Amino acid sequence: MSLLNGFGLFEGRKTTLIFDVGTSSVGGAIARYNEPLPRLMFHTRWRGGLNDYPDFERYFGHTLNGIGEVARTLIKNKDFERPKRLVCFLPSILYFSEIRTAKITYPEPKEITPKLVEDVITKEVEAFQKETLFRKDIPEGMPVLLEKKLVNIRLNGYQTPEPYGKKACEVSVSLFLSYTPDTILKKIQHRIQQFVHTEKIEFYGAIQALYELIEYHFKEQKHYILYNLTGEITELLIVRDGKLSQIVTYPFGKKTLIRKLKDALKVSHAEAETLLRLYLTGAISRTERPRVKEALDMVRKEWKVNLSLVLDRIAGHMHLPGLIFLANGGSYSDLFKNWLVQERRELQLSDEAALAQLRMSKPMSELAGSWKMSNREANELLARIKKGWNSWNQKSV
Repeated sequence: MSLLNGFGLFEGRKTTLIFDVGTSSVGGAIARYNEPLPRLMFHTRWRGGLNDYPDFERYFGHTLNGIGEVARTLIKNKDFERPKRLVCFLPSILYFSEIRTAKITYPEPKEITPKLVEDVITKEVEAFQKETLFRKDIPEGMPVLLEKKLVNIRLNGYQTPEPYGKKACEVSVSLFLSYTPDTILKKIQHRIQQFVHTEKIEFYGAIQALYELIEYHFKEQKHYILYNLTGEITELLIVRDGKLSQIVTYPFGKKTLIRKLKDALKVSHAEAETLLRLYLTGAISRTERPRVKEALDMVRKEWKVNLSLVLDRIAGHMHLPGLIFLANGGSYSDLFKNWLVQERRELQLSDEAALAQLRMSKPMSELAGSWKMSNREANELLARIKKGWNSWNQKSV
């Protein structure tokens, strides 16, 4: 089964356009369904020339230009035809996501039906939409719900995989919700429709797509942390008992790393990138190596403090899962992996915690060929996973 099919991007023989918006680049792809699997006909990626943005408006304006350039490239390709569907994945900097739990109690045991659960979900979504109108951290505009997914149902405090037909006095429903201001979507839609004639654009958060990817490839894993690095933000997803239980974002990404290294070394952004690349590949000079190491140690301490606060809030009185998926680290994957290993005790991570890297050799716009893993790597990964699991005796929550 193809990952593109898994996202439901194809129904019959249809052409789909995919836009993958990042914090410093924009990808685009033409995909077409051909039996037995969808086929990626063409893909492209625009990379912004700016290394830093003074404010959100500058970033978003630059990104809209990139979306226009990608759309222009797609329609000029020989495989382009008017799409039946157009899908756009948004970066975490352009939307909000959270896990919400709605609870309802009854004086006497009540039979659980799909309609009852749907009513609970509807009321919770309505309450959520009213609350978001008064949030100060959301840019101007009406909040639009991007995704609504039922994560978990508990009856009388216990997780129940098959709740319908059973009776309970207390029903607890957990939902994954992602949302963004309508002004963001309208501007993206307007820019795309300047080049591509389509009535509807489907918007999704990239983190949900990544979560679906892990679920698809690692169905047997029920407890893990997804550590997703983006340009400006890191997203942490906590999965317990096979269910998404918490999601947290905090402002530290790959671009943050370069900015802080630049400030510590008192060099330009380009010089900081070059020095870090040379340091990580072992090609840096003997005179520069101690200076870069000292600066990186300073950045790591700040990273650790911020991450510790986040993990403390996540953990509460429960153990953190022993398996970590590090995603989208790119050329900095080994650096962050080493940081997580070196600081695992202070971060409340198991000494034997398995840490797996998702080898995403291609961006979201190249999903059809994005999963790269040899048999040797798969066996090593499974061995690390097994070792990590043996270090925990996790109780159900």
